Parts: sequence; structure tokens; C-alpha cells
Amino acid sequence: MKRFKSNVLASTTLAALCASASASPIATFTPSALPGSSELPFQADFIAGTTSELITETSATTLSGSGWVQMIAFTNGGNHVFNTGLDATYQLYLTFTFTDALASGTMLGSGSTYSLTNLNFQVYADPGMNTTFTQADAATNTGATVNGTTGDDILLGEAAYGGAVNGVAGFDSGGGAYLNALEGFELCTGNGTATVGAVAVAAPDCKGNTGRQFFSQPSSFYGMTSSEFNNTAQGVIVNGDSVSITNATGGIDFRASAVPEPTSLALFGAALSAWVFLGRRKRQG
Repeated sequence: MKRFKSNVLASTTLAALCASASASPIATFTPSALPGSSELPFQADFIAGTTSELITETSATTLSGSGWVQMIAFTNGGNHVFNTGLDATYQLYLTFTFTDALASGTMLGSGSTYSLTNLNFQVYADPGMNTTFTQADAATNTGATVNGTTGDDILLGEAAYGGAVNGVAGFDSGGGAYLNALEGFELCTGNGTATVGAVAVAAPDCKGNTGRQFFSQPSSFYGMTSSEFNNTAQGVIVNGDSVSITNATGGIDFRASAVPEPTSLALFGAALSAWVFLGRRKRQG
């Protein structure tokens, strides 16, 4: 068990690649909404992070998985945003579960692609800086888990209940892994309440409005989130019908629409193709 830090340069490089494919809207974040943080509000269009997950083959054509994303930097236009308080006075992380279906290729094989059929996630702040993360390891059947002291962590938002998910995942020809997803996002606004964009919804897991205070602008916050992660074959372990993925870099941004649009998906497909191309060049170089 250990706490993770990752290379911000790798994440910001990926953020710049995403920005070139589809410009992300800018949001204002207010760290002082979290206990113990006093940093001034700042703007960013991407939250970079690293992820680990354990994936299991559940049938001849379906996979399920779970894991975490530890946020390591805010970026704006591909540039690192400083003085955010992240990893200095608080941590941000996501936990997630998902299922997907084989779209092409051989299950768990190089070049195989998958369509996401379900994705649930929760966004937490750790103001106590006392949460730790365990990497997944298919060789020992170890899941990617969040540990340490989590009782003081604050749920800021989560995947919109019943929201549509559009996404693709897969293993490139070099054995690396990637994921691109678009999904509705509900932001905690009170005890049992949240908003998806400007629409109020019931959210039993929300206990307060810290999410609304931290994700402070725009006033009707974005009702959609997109996530993207990519890593080389060195972070992938296949053991029978299980796969662990570690050291993947990427992150999340937000979208104004509460429903994924075809044009957005097309742009994400372009970004995905660029990732695979760059990964191949790196391994062939």
C-alpha cells in the first residue's frame, strides 16, 4: 500500500493533446470551500490524474472493472495551474466501476476494442490528506482500492443517475490500454440534492453543498464530464481472465451539455486515434 504521485509533465502533455482535439470549457474552482484550505479561486479546463483498475472477464464478450483516479494537477489550455492547493492542503480522487462489451478483436487481446455499457463514479475531496491508494495487480488478484482514513472525505459529485454513457476502451496493437468516456455529471448542492447542469435532482449520497462551493463557476455548472486515460504496455498485466492497469495518465474535463452530442463523440474519436498513433510511434522509435 502506498500513496501515489505521478509525473505532471506526462499528464499535462496528454491534456494538451485533448485540448487540440476539442477545446474544453473553463471552470472556476474554490479550494477554500474545503476545511483547512485557504487558496484563492482559480480557473482550469482539465484535471489531470493517474488511475489504476482491475478488469475481469465476466462472459465471452463482456468485462467489468473498478478502480480509482488520483488527481495530481489542474491545467488550463494544456498549461499547469499553480497555487491550487491540490496535494498541498487537500487531495481529489474518483472511485469508479464500469462494464463494457467487446466491439472488435479478441477478448483482452492487442487491438481489441470495447463499448462502455455502464460507468459509475464518485468525486471526493480529502481535506485531511490521509487517504491512500493501492494499485491493482492481476498477478495477485489485488484490486485497486482506496484506503487510509476516508471518514472525513467529502463527496463533491458523481455520475448522473440514469445518465447515458458513451465511450470506448481497448488495448492498442502495442499492448497499451486506453479509455474515452462521456457521461452526465451531478454536483452535490445539499443534503440529498444535486444538480445536473441547471436541473435539480435527488442525490441520496450527497450530504452537503461543498461540491457546489468547490466547483463554483459557472453558476449552472456543467452537466457532463468526459474522462480519458492512456498508458503503455508496461502498465498492463494480463493474468487469465483478469487485467490490471496502472500508471495510466489522463484526467477529466466538463461539458456544457447534459447529453453527449454526436459531434463531441466524433472529436473524442479523433483524440483516441491520435493517442494510439503516438503510442505506436513511441514504441517503434
